[in-house]
Order: sequence, then structure tokens, then C-alpha cells
Amino acid sequence: MKFTDSGIAAVQPTDREQWLRDAALPGFYLRVQPSGAKSYAVKYSRRGRSQTVTIGRIETWNASQARAEAKQLLAAVNRGMDPAADRASRRAALSLHEVSKLWLAFDPMDEKAKPKKSAKRKASTQDGYARALRLHVIPKLGSHALDDINTAAIGRVAKALHEHSAQRNKTLRVLSSLFTWAGKNGHCKKGHNPAAATEVERAVEEGKERFLTSEELNRLGAAIRQAETVGLPVKSGDDPNERRAIIDQFAAGAIRLLLLTGCRLREILHLEWSRIDFERGVITLAEAKRGRRPVILNAPALQILSELPRIGRFVIASTVEDKPRADIKRAWQRVREAAGLSDVRGHDLRHTAGAVSAGSGFGLQITGALLGHKSVQATQRYAHLADDPLRRASERMGSEIASHLGVTASGASGDRAAEVAKLKHVRR
Repeated sequence: MKFTDSGIAAVQPTDREQWLRDAALPGFYLRVQPSGAKSYAVKYSRRGRSQTVTIGRIETWNASQARAEAKQLLAAVNRGMDPAADRASRRAALSLHEVSKLWLAFDPMDEKAKPKKSAKRKASTQDGYARALRLHVIPKLGSHALDDINTAAIGRVAKALHEHSAQRNKTLRVLSSLFTWAGKNGHCKKGHNPAAATEVERAVEEGKERFLTSEELNRLGAAIRQAETVGLPVKSGDDPNERRAIIDQFAAGAIRLLLLTGCRLREILHLEWSRIDFERGVITLAEAKRGRRPVILNAPALQILSELPRIGRFVIASTVEDKPRADIKRAWQRVREAAGLSDVRGHDLRHTAGAVSAGSGFGLQITGALLGHKSVQATQRYAHLADDPLRRASERMGSEIASHLGVTASGASGDRAAEVAKLKHVRR
């Protein structure tokens, strides 16, 4: 019969499966099951064996649409292709979600999973990759095989993040890395990387650098001193002056060290006493973002470190023995609010250190070396042994910042309203 919508609707099921041929297109069939279900299919012979490819049920395909699809499948057969085998291989292919498990060595959809450091990535980087996949990619494309994902699909993911330019670009970078790894390891065609295609436009990120002025540094220093001594007012209840929050000396020390060293937050929170050489005035960071590097300590930073009690392995002690402190978010929020710096992020303390160094006349190369930027040459990791300009830059940066924070090389913090409660010292 020639397939038409009305003619197919009139076909009645029997107690046996029926295969009806289209009179207009050889190889195009209608399958009628005893249950009454009807679907379109293509049959062809490949190397002496009969092959069948199902197009779809009549509820979702009308006769003309199914015939057009059948023509394309049969044309592929004439070109020597095997649509049935191609479909079977796609069904056997791992989904994006399954490939992401292999790539990260844990399930990114499991929020309780503890990422581990890999040969190329830190645990925190792994966690960031998993978060991007979990929130923005897997819910939309997780069930698709990688070879079936095209630039249009990636574009839809990117479009959903049009209001978040930084997250959009990060997600595209994560996807691009995933496809590159999958191609090298046989999980998709080598070179297939729709996330790297020029058709998927990257968002223009606005700069987020925020540098504290001298006056703002003065306010911040005063807020830290107040927070660690008499405490800061807590706005709860009818009279906010009745309650005051005091931050511990480790949180206060961490904030000061972020400014004085220009280190990243995790580099300070995960800093171990064994990494500090007080005699030479150097911290050796073993797992910095750009690899192993030294951090030259200026006199104010050394003084702060020498005053902190040794409680366990980590300089910034936490409530859990021998585990690094998770964050100083609450202390930082209270201090910055008290200083009137609610728009300042913790990472802006590092930017400020870099700005002070660059503004002192040492140039970008010295500043980059102080902060451990990617542009630093590998040999510069030994700069603390022979490079006097780095030492002078570190001292000038520390002196400038310390003068605003009220920290001196002798260790006196100016005008404290009350004594900080002394914790038990551990003998060095």
C-alpha cells in the first residue's frame, strides 16, 4: 500500500505481527504489532544479512516525515554506510555523565563526594569542574553520547548562563577539556570538541579587580584590631550594642597575612609550620596554583607568624585537630562590614598587595614573581636565594601595608582596646 496517514490509521492489527511495504519507496515499511502499536522502519541488506532500523511510532511521525527520513537512511546505505550498526554503536557509547565520572574519578552529581588530587589537577580544581558539570551541563546533556552533542547543544548550555559571564566561560572551558580528554581516550571521535568551536561565543568578562586605597587600608586595620579585642557589634535583638563578636587571633592573622604576602586564601589556610623558614624569611608552597614556589616574608609578616601559637600542623588553626581551616568567611564578613568595605572580596586583598608592589616602582616582572603568577620563569622559584630586588619589593610592600594595619616589625599592634586572650603555646 502507499502509505498515507488515513490509510495507516485504517490498518487493523491481527494476532500476528505484520510488515507492510510502501508502494512508493522500496525498503520503507510499516510494522503493525498485535497490540495495535504501529511504527515506521527501514529494511535493507548488508553483506547478505537483513538489517532493520526503526524510524518511530506513528504518533510522533506522520507518513510524509517518515518517508523523508527513510529516504535519507536508504541513501546512506547506497553510499556504503550501515545505519543499524551506527545506531548500535551510539547506544553502546558512554553518556556524557558516564564519561565525566571517568574523567574526574568520581561522580560529579554526588555533592558529598570528596575530590582527590589527580596527576594534573588539584582537589579544589576537581571540585570546581564537578560543580560546573553538576549545575549547568549534566541536567541538560548528561544522557547524550559525546559524538551526538553538537555546537547547537553546547550553545544552549552557554545561553542559559548569559547573565553570568564568568561561569559561562568556565563551564565552556570545563566542557572543552572533557571533550579533549574523551577524544584521546576513545570515548568520542578524536578532534570532536563542540565546546571549543568558534560558533559558541565566549562572554566578555568584566574585570573584578578591586584595590584598597590607603584610607580603606586604615579602616580595615582598625576594624581588625577592634574585632580581635573588644569585638564588633552584632545586629540582632533590639539593642545591637549588647552583643559583640570577637574573631579569634588566627582569623585576624589570616586576613593580615593575605595582605602582607599576596598569597591566595587556600595557600594561607593550608599553610603548615614545616613550610616556614624563619631564618631565611621564606615560605615554600608545595601545592600553589602554579606549582611549587617560594613566598618571601617581609618583617611584619614574620612578626605575625611568630606571635601565632602553634596548635597542630597548620598555621591557621581550626577546631578540628590536624585539619586545615575551611574558611574565614564569617570573620571576614564582619570585619569588612565594620570597615565599610562590603564590596571587597577576600581575593581583593591579594590584588591590593600586587597593586602596592607594582606602585612601589619595581615593575610587573618583580610583582609577578612576588605573587607567583603564571608568567614567572621556572628558575625564579629560587629567586629568594639571590635576587635582592625581590627582597626589597617584599619589604616595601609589607611596610606599606603594615603601616595601615597598625602592625610593626617589632610586633606591636597599635591601640588595642583590650588584651587578646592568650592560647596555650606549643614549644617549638
